[in-house]
Amino acid sequence: ESFWNELIENMDIESINSNVSVKFAFSTERINVKAAPDSNFIGETQNDLHYDMNAVAECAPYEPVAVLHESQDSKWYYILCYGYSGWVPKESIAICGSRDEWIEYQNPDEFLIVTDREIRLAYDPYDPESSGQLLPMGTKLSLISPDEAPADFNGRTSYNSYIVKVPGRDNNGHITDFYSLIPVSEDVSI
Repeated sequence: ESFWNELIENMDIESINSNVSVKFAFSTERINVKAAPDSNFIGETQNDLHYDMNAVAECAPYEPVAVLHESQDSKWYYILCYGYSGWVPKESIAICGSRDEWIEYQNPDEFLIVTDREIRLAYDPYDPESSGQLLPMGTKLSLISPDEAPADFNGRTSYNSYIVKVPGRDNNGHITDFYSLIPVSEDVSI
């Protein structure tokens, strides 16, 4: 009973006003969306390891979301996304400065779409934010022309690669740009 009471208290429902101040944001990684702000696996029985009753959906990397509320412990955001809503870890969300910035970020002039079941960004020890990120089919990536891109990518060149801009999170939780390379051999479409 104390576990459930702590979960409900952490939702901080009493502090929600009739007018909610929406923050517009992006997920920075693939994350589970939870019914309650808690990372524990909640099974029907102690030995149930197949179905987390607290998981309601999965948020894809770089998904646009609306942040509606924050947990009492300031570790979770309650988000609204296309088709679902729920709690996600705050460190997996990058807040935009405005709704206009959020919309602009979603509508780049040129972009890549992942057309394979999934692709993985290259591992980069200098870029832990996006290194090895698994991107499912349908992920939209802002395509950058070589003249807009950084001169080098941590000692690598962009030869035979698309240059993409992906949303990352700075130390204050705000959106920042990271650049990554997608080999032209990957199943993506301009």
